[in-house]
Order: sequence, then structure tokens, then C-alpha cells
Amino acid sequence: MEQMDPETLEALNSLLQDERASVEVEVALSNGATERAERETIVAMGVEEVGFCCSLHEFLDASGAFVTRHVNGVVLTIISTEHYDERLRAFAAHQKESGERAHQLHAIVDEVELRQLLTDIYDAHVRSALWSENRADQFARSHLLVFRAEGEAHDAESAALLASDDLAGSDTVGASSPPETGAAPDESPYESVQDEADWPDDSYPSRPTRRKHPADEE
Repeated sequence: MEQMDPETLEALNSLLQDERASVEVEVALSNGATERAERETIVAMGVEEVGFCCSLHEFLDASGAFVTRHVNGVVLTIISTEHYDERLRAFAAHQKESGERAHQLHAIVDEVELRQLLTDIYDAHVRSALWSENRADQFARSHLLVFRAEGEAHDAESAALLASDDLAGSDTVGASSPPETGAAPDESPYESVQDEADWPDDSYPSRPTRRKHPADEE
């Protein structure tokens, strides 16, 4: 096995941290998936990433190099993202970045098995990044359609309520009170039902409910 310079070994350790972060995110995404096919896809990605972690760890250990125990802190940023589609896009960005790291390492190492491992990591990350971006777009479109449908339903309900209010108002507002036979013109102090509804409690009562006052008999 070839002897590697400290910079290359450090880069391999950084890639191992990236792979561990990918596994952590994939576990979180699979737990939050609502569709079976989506969950199965994420689980398959996670299983593949676990294999990459093991292979990188074994290679570093066999070469007598230091093997990091850390995980890239980006995992906390990704899984704490509020919206699911944004979380997927953040994960895709991480996959692209770590895949590019593997691609750069591939160009400077000579070990055949390590080169193949780095190629596999790069290819896997390209696929997972593409899948994550496509799934994020689908999720965002589906929720936009739901939001629009709910808004249109609310608008239709509001319009129906306004129409019913207008119809009810046209039947009552401005309707004239029935004329009273023999009543003198100045003995009718109101003109409509709507006006009567606005009277105060101590206002002059309508003629059908007015009680005869003793003074009227004199």
C-alpha cells in the first residue's frame, strides 16, 4: 500500500466525516418520509453510504493513518431546516460538495481499490443529489397546488356567503310597511321595516302594538 502525504490523509478523513453526515441525514429523511417508495429509496442510499464509511475507515486503518471519529457538523444544519423541500435541497448541496471532494481525491491517489471507492462515492453522490433536487421540486409543487386549491375553495365559500347575504338583503332592506286603512298621512311616523329596527326602545310604538291611553277616551 502506498504511503500518502498528510494532506491526502486529512482529505480522506474529511470525506469520511462527510459520509457519516450523509448517513445521519438519510436516517432522518427516511424517518420523515410519508411515501413508501420514497422511504425505500432513502434507505437504499443510506445503506450504500454506510458501506462507503466502512471502506474508508478500513483503508485508513490499514494504512496506519489516523482515523477520525467526528461527523461533519453540516448534518445539524440540514436536519434542522424547517421545510422538507429545503431540507432535501440542503442535502443535495452536501452530496454535491462531498462528491466533488471524492472526485478531486481520485485524481491524486494511485491505489487501485481506493480509486474505485472514490469513483463509487462520486457516482452515488451525483445520483442522490439529483434525486433529492427532483423530489424537492415535486414536493414544493404538490404543496403549492394544495395551497391554491384551499385558497380557491375559501374564495368560493366567501363569494357564496356574500351572494346569500345580498339576496337576503334584497328581500328585506327597503321593503315598505303595509299601508294602514283609514290612517291619516301624519299618523305614520315610519316608512319601512328597516327604519323601525333602528328605533330606540322608548320610541313611538307602531300602531298595531300601541295601547290605548286613558286620555284618548276623553
